[in-house]
Amino acid sequence: MFNQKNLTPQPKLVDWCLYGIVVLVCYFSFFYSDISYTLINGLNIWNTTPFNFYQYNIDMGKPAGYPYPIYIVFGIWNFPVWLIAKISGVPVQAGETYMYFLWAKLMIVSAVLYSGRLVYLLCKEMDILEDSAKWCSFIYLSSISVIMPAFVISQYDILTTVFFLLGIRALNKNNIKMFLLWFAISISMKMFSFLIFLPLVLLIEKKLDKIIKYLLLGLSIFLVSTILSSVFDSGFSKSQGLTSMLFEAIFSGGIVGFADFGILPILYSFICLFSLIKIPSDDDKKLWIIWIPMLSFTVFYTFLDLFHYYWMIVIAPLACITMFQNKSKINFLLWCNTLAEFGLALHAMVTLFWVFEITWINNLGLFPKIFGISNQVYTQAAYIIPKGMEYIFPNLWMVFTLLFIITTCPKNKITIPTFEGELSRPLVLFRLFLSALLIGIYLFCYFYTGPFIGPQFPQ
Repeated sequence: MFNQKNLTPQPKLVDWCLYGIVVLVCYFSFFYSDISYTLINGLNIWNTTPFNFYQYNIDMGKPAGYPYPIYIVFGIWNFPVWLIAKISGVPVQAGETYMYFLWAKLMIVSAVLYSGRLVYLLCKEMDILEDSAKWCSFIYLSSISVIMPAFVISQYDILTTVFFLLGIRALNKNNIKMFLLWFAISISMKMFSFLIFLPLVLLIEKKLDKIIKYLLLGLSIFLVSTILSSVFDSGFSKSQGLTSMLFEAIFSGGIVGFADFGILPILYSFICLFSLIKIPSDDDKKLWIIWIPMLSFTVFYTFLDLFHYYWMIVIAPLACITMFQNKSKINFLLWCNTLAEFGLALHAMVTLFWVFEITWINNLGLFPKIFGISNQVYTQAAYIIPKGMEYIFPNLWMVFTLLFIITTCPKNKITIPTFEGELSRPLVLFRLFLSALLIGIYLFCYFYTGPFIGPQFPQ
């Protein structure tokens, strides 16, 4: 374990500067193709009516696969891009629109930073001390499961995460109306927020009529937008492939990196049943409204027969808050969380090899503008990971996530004598180093010109 003499009451300026360097490198360098789709889809909010939106995008060759409300957010944020493109006559699809994509990615960066603020506020409101709350926010923001999905792969799951954090914050204040509103917005953007919402409703309400009322209110925006789009937009049904795959994957089940077992609906039902039976005391409530959502989405994520690495960002804030609710075990939990996240990121580099192609650096990133186009156009980052190692990575996730969940379960009496003590700052910086290492693996392939030793994939 790292030497615990190197302690500081809160993150230092140098810690934030190191984090800022990592974020800036990612911000200017990596542009996965999804950001192109979502930018153009969002801009089409201003080019067509809500009842022709999906068909319009299909006709443009850029099908929109998400619920309509999230495109409203994209459209509002990217309105300056739409206005500049109209005035200048430079279409967004053109190669010289690097600044357009930087603006689109700035929304992700802003949402991440705001979610870090929400983590800090949630900690304070859950009686976690000021300095610990600041460390919790920093650990969350510098997590591998935030940096890789948001800043490298440029995914928008952080948007739904922001809104469900607002919902949990409202619930912690016993503001049920705002709890329902924030979750209704979150669910309307990404349906899987409902997997967090349902156990929370069952935890706080035991009367059937109120449970049904809360669930309908939480689903209201999603249901209204879906019904309107399916009735009036001929392109809607052709654009919902991801939703269909998600529902099919839920009922087939599986363990990330392993064979199918089909037990996800069973495990999730047990979580819901436990939430319904559990009557938390006022003291316990702050623990359960974080731990149960973390458990439910972790089970969904782990046993879903559809591996989307970037959804891990949904778990990240809940895991970090849970760590600081168990301050006496903080370093042990930090190790568990770090090794689980690192193993999962390496697994993603191998199994989602198309996400880590050098193509996404060459297309729009800053490096080609300085160093030129890499000759490793289609090479994946997985090529430098030795063969056979890819089978180890899911085990890291499974073992250390299970340890984390068991250890953080509210009211358990587990003690970790070897790891007890104050937070180790070098361990926190080691986590940031691992993120930089993963980014370095990706960039190494951009500059490397020799033979590769890792797993081989068809081009």
